[in-house]
Amino acid sequence: MQTLWSEENRYKTWLKVELAVLEARFKLRELPREGFEAIRYHARINVARINELDNLYRHDMIAFIESVQESLETAGVGKWKNEFHKKLTSYNVEDPAMVLLLRSATNAIIFVLHGLHSALRDKAVEHRNTIMIARTHGQYAEPTSFGHLLMVFEFGIKRSIERLHNVVRDELNQGNISGAVGVYGELDPKVEAKALEILELRPAQA
Repeated sequence: MQTLWSEENRYKTWLKVELAVLEARFKLRELPREGFEAIRYHARINVARINELDNLYRHDMIAFIESVQESLETAGVGKWKNEFHKKLTSYNVEDPAMVLLLRSATNAIIFVLHGLHSALRDKAVEHRNTIMIARTHGQYAEPTSFGHLLMVFEFGIKRSIERLHNVVRDELNQGNISGAVGVYGELDPKVEAKALEILELRPAQA
């Protein structure tokens, strides 16, 4: 989880969104294959350089863009650098990237919860005949089994897993790549739809 939310992975996810937009523009014939492949193969993330530029500009997205453009120049494909982030605003990159990060984090939590659920289920069976006294308001109540108590926790975890699956399916499935202030001034809605499809997302309604 620490790696997922690291600064480097955030910038890598931003780059993933940028490349999805470039691929969409290529597929819609807005960008030549040469330009798309030049950027896709040579764009690099340099966290130290981004931080250096961020200290100068006080704007992490501008720092990110300039750093990637520098990597294109270093690779000898600088003539395509202005196609990077073209027609986009910061939110068009940050919003889908945040959804992707949240989705990855949620899936990681689900994976761990499956392990916990399995362990609770096994222990509930193992201790189905282990007698204990139940409590209510901290006071002794009725006899029960430790296995029964673990089964209650097991079903609670199962419901949590189901709710998180619903979040991934119904909430963490949308993004916004609609240009400045969301009015598609320069950006074709087809580019948004295609880029989000590449990212396995769909356009947000608003």
